[in-house]
Amino acid sequence: MNENLPVLVKQKVRVITMVWGENYLSDFLSMSLPSLLAPGNLPTLAREMECEVVIVTEERLSAVIEANAVYRRIFSYCNARLVMCDDLVVSRRMYGHSLTHALHRGFEDLGESMTDYYLAFFNADFVLADGCYQTMVQKIKDGEELIFAPSYCTNGEQVTARIQSRVNPVTNALAISPREMAEHILTYRHNCIRAKTINQPFFHMNVSDQFYWYVDEKTLLGHQLPIAIVCMKPENVYLEPVSFWDYATISMACPTRNRCVLGDSDDFLMMELRGENTHLELMRVGRVSKQDIAEVLGGYMTADQFEMGHFPLTLHSGDLPVGIEPARKKLKEHVDSIYALLPEHPVSHFGHPYWNGLIDQFKANQLQWRMQQKEQDDVSMSSDGADFPEKQNHTWRNGAATSLAGRIYANMFGSLPRVTMLHPRWADFQHVLSILDRELQSAPHRKPHVLLVESDYEERVAYKRVLESDSEVETISAYKLQHGDHVRFNEKFDFCFMDISWLDMNKFVPMYERLMTRMKPGSRVVAFHASDILRSLTDKSVREIVALAPVNGITNLHFSGSPQVATVIDSYKNGLQRLASKNRGRNVAVAALMTRLSSKSYRANRAAAAQPAYEVPESCTSITIEVEVR
Repeated sequence: MNENLPVLVKQKVRVITMVWGENYLSDFLSMSLPSLLAPGNLPTLAREMECEVVIVTEERLSAVIEANAVYRRIFSYCNARLVMCDDLVVSRRMYGHSLTHALHRGFEDLGESMTDYYLAFFNADFVLADGCYQTMVQKIKDGEELIFAPSYCTNGEQVTARIQSRVNPVTNALAISPREMAEHILTYRHNCIRAKTINQPFFHMNVSDQFYWYVDEKTLLGHQLPIAIVCMKPENVYLEPVSFWDYATISMACPTRNRCVLGDSDDFLMMELRGENTHLELMRVGRVSKQDIAEVLGGYMTADQFEMGHFPLTLHSGDLPVGIEPARKKLKEHVDSIYALLPEHPVSHFGHPYWNGLIDQFKANQLQWRMQQKEQDDVSMSSDGADFPEKQNHTWRNGAATSLAGRIYANMFGSLPRVTMLHPRWADFQHVLSILDRELQSAPHRKPHVLLVESDYEERVAYKRVLESDSEVETISAYKLQHGDHVRFNEKFDFCFMDISWLDMNKFVPMYERLMTRMKPGSRVVAFHASDILRSLTDKSVREIVALAPVNGITNLHFSGSPQVATVIDSYKNGLQRLASKNRGRNVAVAALMTRLSSKSYRANRAAAAQPAYEVPESCTSITIEVEVR
């Protein structure tokens, strides 16, 4: 052996992913993680580089992951370990903060040595095509140290069975070629893509941060702001985030690195699984003007996001068609025309109002969780990863009204869900609260046995009435109920209340049928939902409404809302959004906002209360389904 020959040292790479909540865990273990094991992904990466895998997750999910055959298969190629993030998933309204801190937790232990590592990232709802990491390894060998690739949203309900059937039962690997995966994405592309396809302007979303051009059934061109970071070798040590992941990471960790974008789906392709109805409430019929697009983007986007929008992307399931360049040129002209309307200087990632508006509350929730964990080892986590019902910071409430001003505010407007007619959302909750007050009354010598079913959505507050009652309450997530976990209940329930998302509301009938054997005769099952998505319902939405009513049982549907109620709710939400970054004097500003809206709220709520509850109003804002079990 020639001792003068240099020793070849492999480059170090850490693959970082994260998952919390049962609904994400199922897809993660059955599709996302198996796609990592495809021959052209982790096996290739581990062969070429010194590799390890870190999964950031909740402690309550760790035993499930560690027992899973796919996770155990990783050790055939490299080391793997779990890192806990329970203190980070502390609020439903702060997903961006949780996601950012969870990604940092995946590498913060490296400290100063992080600049010696390549860090590869993929999310729990991403599915990699076979060969992605083979391309990434080659780019690293070519000297690239900051690599991006787009993900494309796909209807999860339509592709899940097809994808899961392709997992090899022996190797636990999911190996799908880029073009086959592209075919799935193009065939079942999500409404988020369709709403942002500029030459098919049937409808649009409230934020247009992606632009697509439909070429044919096998080809889609695009620009995305931002594009996902799939691998970086930091040039700076970046331990504590200063803003959201997509807002600041490039500038903070890799400010001078060359930007390598893998824009052709043949080279790198990620399918992003989404529920078919996800963000449906943010979509509107018709086209949106370039000026409106620019106004929204210019109000929040940072330099990290802006620069990514210039890179062309191509998604294709076959060879590129002849004459594709004119289409690419038209798309670029459209994107350039929007850039021309944007402010000269993007919003700084330092002190970004969207980040700063909630970071103090995020830290406070994190500290409160840690204190609770110290005091109670048996703190239970809810199904979507939040540790306790969110204490929203919109106004004085939940015992915070200790000052004279706070007490005056509480007397005038109340506290969600029990608010006065001066509050914009009074009409949403009146009927469901009357049902809850009736059903939650304790009989002599016996408390009602209540089942609370929950799912994660922003307007979810009615459930608090159940938790505050003097009842024996058992809770279950809508996801668990849909997948059969209700069998763990032995005793029958006097009442069941569901505060659920619109997606889960559309699954009310099968959930009700699962519960029938667990309910006492004559008991009631009540489902409630309030959000902007209901405004699309009209008296002509017969198919959608009939689908909500079970065949068995006596069913009543109650609708609330009106154009006037919808308008005042919009003013309320928009006002709170503008105040999100305000720290000093925020409570006073919220009180002033509510006072300005109070007379409009009163008139709108009073008029809505006079409407027939069984008719679908124009601009419906809440719906209650009540079924008497027979």
